[in-house]
Amino acid sequence: VNANSLLDGLYFRGGQAFGSGNDRHGAAIFLLRTDIGAEKGPTIRNCTFFENSSPKGDGGAIYLFNSTASIQDCVFFENVCKGDGGAVCVKGNASEVQISGSLFYTNISLEEEGGALAAFGKLVKLDNSLFLTNKARQGGGIYTGKKNELQAENIVVYQNRLYTDIEEGSGVKINGEGEIVNSIIWQNPGTQPVVGNDLLSIKYSIVQGGYLGPGNLNADPQFLLPEDQNFGLRASSPAVDAGLSSLSSSETDYTGQSRIQGVAVDMGAYELDADLCLPSGNRLYVNQDATGSMDGSSWTNAFTDLQEALTFARTCGS
Repeated sequence: VNANSLLDGLYFRGGQAFGSGNDRHGAAIFLLRTDIGAEKGPTIRNCTFFENSSPKGDGGAIYLFNSTASIQDCVFFENVCKGDGGAVCVKGNASEVQISGSLFYTNISLEEEGGALAAFGKLVKLDNSLFLTNKARQGGGIYTGKKNELQAENIVVYQNRLYTDIEEGSGVKINGEGEIVNSIIWQNPGTQPVVGNDLLSIKYSIVQGGYLGPGNLNADPQFLLPEDQNFGLRASSPAVDAGLSSLSSSETDYTGQSRIQGVAVDMGAYELDADLCLPSGNRLYVNQDATGSMDGSSWTNAFTDLQEALTFARTCGS
């Protein structure tokens, strides 16, 4: 396994880590680098991790120890572990992981930290990713240890929770150094959905209940269809053009659409299409035989699909 190693388009379902020692971790993928000076790798891309289980250990889907990996455009759904990291666990002082464009949905740590992600390594970078309805003892969505550095941009942390009634850190709990920018942390229960120390910086983000930092807001982000895991933004959302562009390194959003569309980067994982509401006024046209630009602005340029027009109308709201 090295920097050229690639797992692309694979489906990992029902992996079970029932062994002892290392064999109790990482039911789908286990990465252990014994030589710290070895070449980096691999890339895990376009993969789905569903119902993998580590009932005795860490990392319901993926466990990394002193390893590096790039995880791109993956889905982690209903993975579970007894220990740290319901979906992904990162340990070892040499571990560095980049997670981009990925969805973590309903993963569980039964007894420890990080319902979706637990990081005790050197560095974890997150961008354009969603952490939804995960659950743990601490850090319902994301948990990091004292030695780990977290760098997160344009993420959404939504409706994660804890097993306790206190619910402090239900969304994110950071014990080490961390920076969260251009992100949205919303509807995670408790008075403090984000818990961190003086080394945690949050900037140009929406945090329910508020969080001290430049550009931060405490306002409904007006997601498009959160009940369908669509966290696009309505045109009236306070998150539109409210991020700081210099803090966003990605050229695309969660869906692959180009950033930046407006005068500044949007908060969250989705970038609102700047042209989305321009031609419509207050009337949309639908004709299945139309051959024009299909933007709904006239019979010639009508949408050819009714559902597409309804979704468009709900997005704009005008």
